[in-house]
Amino acid sequence: MSVFRTLVLSTGIAVGAVVGVQASQLYTCEEATNVGFYGDFVYHFDLKRGDAITVVEALERINVNVQSAYSLAVTSPEGAYQTALPHTYVAQSDGEVTLSVTLVPSGAVPLGTANLRASASCVPGAGLDADAGAGAKLGRIMGTTQNLAMHNALDGVAQNRFGGHADTVAVSRQGGFATGAIEGTGVTVWGYAEGRSYWGDDDGASYDLVIGADRMMSDTLFVGAMLGYNKIDVDGSDDTGKALAYGPYFGLETGTLRLDGFLTYARPEYEIGGESFTANRRALGLAMSGDVPLASGILSPFGRLTAFDERQRAYGTVAAEHIQNARLSLGARMEFAEVNGMTPYFSGAVEAVSHKTRAEGSSSFVAPRIGVGFDSEMANGMMLSVDVDAGKQAEGTYDAGLRIGLSKSF
Repeated sequence: MSVFRTLVLSTGIAVGAVVGVQASQLYTCEEATNVGFYGDFVYHFDLKRGDAITVVEALERINVNVQSAYSLAVTSPEGAYQTALPHTYVAQSDGEVTLSVTLVPSGAVPLGTANLRASASCVPGAGLDADAGAGAKLGRIMGTTQNLAMHNALDGVAQNRFGGHADTVAVSRQGGFATGAIEGTGVTVWGYAEGRSYWGDDDGASYDLVIGADRMMSDTLFVGAMLGYNKIDVDGSDDTGKALAYGPYFGLETGTLRLDGFLTYARPEYEIGGESFTANRRALGLAMSGDVPLASGILSPFGRLTAFDERQRAYGTVAAEHIQNARLSLGARMEFAEVNGMTPYFSGAVEAVSHKTRAEGSSSFVAPRIGVGFDSEMANGMMLSVDVDAGKQAEGTYDAGLRIGLSKSF
């Protein structure tokens, strides 16, 4: 004769189960409150990402050797494992999770005993704590700024390669650029440094260093490889991130147009809320620009596309993250005629951004980015450049920077 047991839920629902038979019904996190684990039953739960279910040992322990212990078996979309009680499982993704409680050693209780072994309760979304979106935010800022720094570096390389400047040196408060040709080899090595500040929903600063080397394959084409280091600090917290990115790049000149691009791979390292974890990021950039002489100066229209895909590992109780970001910028720079030894310019662009993460969902926006500045030749032959730019980095986050540069041709 079958022996029936009752699974009692605090919601008042009573569910019949047979000893030795696995329960087939799925219970949601909302239903799983004070779920009793009897005998060798296996219970199934339909959980959403971030749901936290805690299993604790029950008070009733009849005919149990005091040296034995309960073991919890967990099977989830992330895999299967066994652990001791008490234990809290946090769902890393939507899906079915099965739980069962056994006694170690297995012979401590006669097979088929009806004793209440443990109870479980689930709290919807409890694993989505304050740190859940921190990795996504840091990844978004780091990926965006490192892409921008590498694009700025490559843009400087292209201008110097196709502009005929053999050697230039630049130092800057906001950023700096330097190139140097190695005589007789056709190889140019260069370095670039940049710092940027943010405010709004995300406050902090980032710092980039990019170095590279390339070779002219023809009068209109060069290819090379670059290495970039990025570090970010968040105001008001100990959250930090750093990444080393590397990959190939190229530059091509066709008539009055310049085309350049890069591909990079990075393995960012993060520290958030005292937890450390890593990620994998792949990025690309593609830009086109040209010069159109006008009576009042030179108009230089440009277009730029940068994008990256980053996958972060799970850490603590926070689920694994997947970040996708794409930014398209269309604009122009207008360089005016020289006035009192200074060549002023104005630049403006419209940026369309698409961003998606598991923690924050999908978002997109269109916003302007503007810049003003001037170039001036100093008495010692050095060139002074000063410019200011401002724009929108993400929803609720803005950035602005001051750049002062010095350059000299040899």
